[in-house]
Amino acid sequence: MSKLTFNEIRKELISCGLGYDCDTLSKTPYVGFANVRGWDHGYGTYHGYNGSRREFYRDLFEATDCLMKYISECGMTLLTVFPYYHDGPFVQNYRYCREYDDIVCEIRDFLHENGISVGTKSGAVISASDRNAVSMVLEGAFRGASRLCLFSLERKAVIEPDHHFQVSIWTPDPSRDGETLRKIISGFENLTFYESKMPKA
Repeated sequence: MSKLTFNEIRKELISCGLGYDCDTLSKTPYVGFANVRGWDHGYGTYHGYNGSRREFYRDLFEATDCLMKYISECGMTLLTVFPYYHDGPFVQNYRYCREYDDIVCEIRDFLHENGISVGTKSGAVISASDRNAVSMVLEGAFRGASRLCLFSLERKAVIEPDHHFQVSIWTPDPSRDGETLRKIISGFENLTFYESKMPKA
């Protein structure tokens, strides 16, 4: 694994025709998938669907399976884990929030192992087949504990999960990625497809 500064990542995003901040991102199309249940910040939060912990993780595993199939289908070999346009890896300081200790500690350890401070926008390059790291990024976002994303320079796409149990794929070629994703999620009964409605030039 290797570390990339945000300036390095920003240059790669621009070379791919992708947005790198809120203003340019709004002009970048996306496709994605979401869980049919209305999860919001994970389980036991009293927001959205208030399912059990086991149900949440069953849905997380399904989302991870779907994303790993997409990554494999697209031929990705490397991914950069970074906060994209967000201010940092974490939504807020969960140091004293015991409900998030497990996932926050896991992410902090991952960042520390890669020489990345929790307050920066630097990224770590991982193998695209690293299911544990991909699942960690999804879980952190789905539980509202982190804002990490996955960037593929090869595919020219950024994968952004969020606390509504959605996974958006920002891409300069939404037709290509939409077609690939539609085929994959057809095999998952609890996932639905969505896409941006970009204004015509």
